[in-house]
Amino acid sequence: MTPPDFALLNSGLFLLFGMITGTWKHQKILHSPQRRAPVYVDIAHRASLMYSFATLVIWKLAETAPFPVAITWYAVVAPVAFSGPLRAPTRIWVWSTGPKINFPAEASGRFSGCIY
Repeated sequence: MTPPDFALLNSGLFLLFGMITGTWKHQKILHSPQRRAPVYVDIAHRASLMYSFATLVIWKLAETAPFPVAITWYAVVAPVAFSGPLRAPTRIWVWSTGPKINFPAEASGRFSGCIY
């Protein structure tokens, strides 16, 4: 597997995860009285789609890179490893348990609505 192939594969995986979270988001919108998805679902959906596009850009850059293969591997793996697998456990945890959000009755001040 070459660095461009690795980037293209991960772009497809990000797109797949974006489509799954999009289905999840749609389900949350349908069952919400406000017709809105929770913020954590919305962020997971948008981030997956943005990472998919960003990885496509990395794929094209890796395909035309004039650098040695080792440097190209590092240039492809570093952003993909940071954006995908490191955040996946958090997404899975939120998916299974839901977030623990504390919204005070009087939402005022600088830190209102923080996740604890």
